[in-house]
Amino acid sequence: STAICNRNIAMLGSLAAPSLSRDVYGYAPPCLSASVRCGSLQQRSAQHGWTHTRQSSSSLKQSLPAVYNSGQQSSSTRSRVAVHAGRKVANTAADAPMAQASATNVAIGELIKDAGTLPELFDVVAKCRGSFDCANTAATFVKAANLCRGRGPPETKPMLDAVADTWGTLLCGAGLWEMSDVIWACGKLQYQNPSLWHGTLVVFVQSPVLGRAKTLDVANALHGMANIAAANEGSIPGLDRDTTVRYVKELVAQGYVRATHPTAEGVTSQHISNMVWSCAKLQVCPENHELVAFLTVMGKPAVMQGYASQQMANVLYAVSEFQRQDKEWLSPVKSLIWQKLLSDQRLQYMAGNAKSQELTNAIMALARMATGVHPVVSTEFAQHCVTLLLQGQTAQQVSKWNAQDAGNTMWSLATLGMRSQTHFLHRLSDAVQSWLPKGASKMSLSQIAWACQELGHRDPMLMSAVIKASISVLHLFNAGKGSAQQRVDINTASLTASVVASADMNHLANDARNLVSLACDVGSMGSSSASRLWGFHTWLVQKQLLNGLGLQQVLSSEQLAFCEEAAQADA
Repeated sequence: STAICNRNIAMLGSLAAPSLSRDVYGYAPPCLSASVRCGSLQQRSAQHGWTHTRQSSSSLKQSLPAVYNSGQQSSSTRSRVAVHAGRKVANTAADAPMAQASATNVAIGELIKDAGTLPELFDVVAKCRGSFDCANTAATFVKAANLCRGRGPPETKPMLDAVADTWGTLLCGAGLWEMSDVIWACGKLQYQNPSLWHGTLVVFVQSPVLGRAKTLDVANALHGMANIAAANEGSIPGLDRDTTVRYVKELVAQGYVRATHPTAEGVTSQHISNMVWSCAKLQVCPENHELVAFLTVMGKPAVMQGYASQQMANVLYAVSEFQRQDKEWLSPVKSLIWQKLLSDQRLQYMAGNAKSQELTNAIMALARMATGVHPVVSTEFAQHCVTLLLQGQTAQQVSKWNAQDAGNTMWSLATLGMRSQTHFLHRLSDAVQSWLPKGASKMSLSQIAWACQELGHRDPMLMSAVIKASISVLHLFNAGKGSAQQRVDINTASLTASVVASADMNHLANDARNLVSLACDVGSMGSSSASRLWGFHTWLVQKQLLNGLGLQQVLSSEQLAFCEEAAQADA
């Protein structure tokens, strides 16, 4: 509790009295959200007296040569909730101040570790930040990331800024694991501080002792870089693209050295997964030998101990992303590697234990890997893997899925030509009222409609639900409650209308035409959409449905002429 936390902080007075400036921020931070409110943050910041002194990127750069020249790193013990930098015990009177500082930082570290809420962490930072060492500072970032479980809410920014200022003054003495912790945590928090990112990555990557970094340090640094780039339109704050690529390649090379060591000591499937996934997110392809080595090592039984479905899904996603580069560099990844990595035993484990998102992402990645200019695996092997994945418990519980899970899976089955999966498709259709309302979007609805057409899956209940969901998404957008990326467009409407026509679903003719009417002004009409709409129009006229007028009252004469031309070109 906060009372216990404050009592423990008070006990530190006998060890060291933090010297904190009583200056307050130049702006009033927002109040804490109701879930973590423990007094307003305005009151707490005044009480805490956090100093808001931003350190410029240039000042960080000026402090770097000392690290390059000395090569000194702290000898702290690695811990995800690192509490202090392990310093030597005093043997002489001259060592007494160092021992005193160590005891203080151990106590501060315990307080950071025990903070169970953001307000408690705020208290620790406010009262003890003046005595922080590198490990305390890194542990604060990690604790904040764990408490927030992702992006830090606005009320955390004043504290993060204050801790970042402290980190800037301590950076030259930081150890590799402390820097990787900060990079990992700030990526999770999506904390966009250019000075922190530039300074920490420069010191970390260019450290003369980077070769001593553990695989965990390398993987966590890459993971943090990928997360912050994903939150910042693909770029890392404080770094240009060329520098980012250079740093990623250097860290991947370090990971390769550790993965290919005869013992591969300390290398886990989580490390490999994080490194490969991060490269995909950062759009930096590993070299041929690096990717082959990572996948080979991950397939070893010793490395796969503690195997998790998410790790496999992330690796498959990453490889499918690399393949989209349309490069032949993936060709050295021989089928034998995939047979070990994707053995029947592992696929069956994943089928029974994976979350729906993990399972469907893996299925979609396999479909992408088997297609394209340079397939990574054969279509037959991908079909075999997908068949096993759809036989487990996760695929039996499709009512717990969401629209994107279903869309990804149906798209994958259509891409791989797996028309034999009729039992699974009927199971999806029967549960459509459970999963379709969960996150229906332009992407998922288009995938479902296209897959139904390609697979010949003619289910009136499913198509009726897709039409209603598409109209609902359009109405939400028009009411200002949806994003442009989610908005159903004429392509989605034409796919849906085409399925209705090809399956002679006469009772859905009016609903499908209404959808086309609502979507016809969303985006430009491509030739494929136009061709499908002409087919729908022709079907309406031939069947004498809706007064036999087809789309004459929906599309202009010019649009109908364009649709007819597109259909003739496709014939």
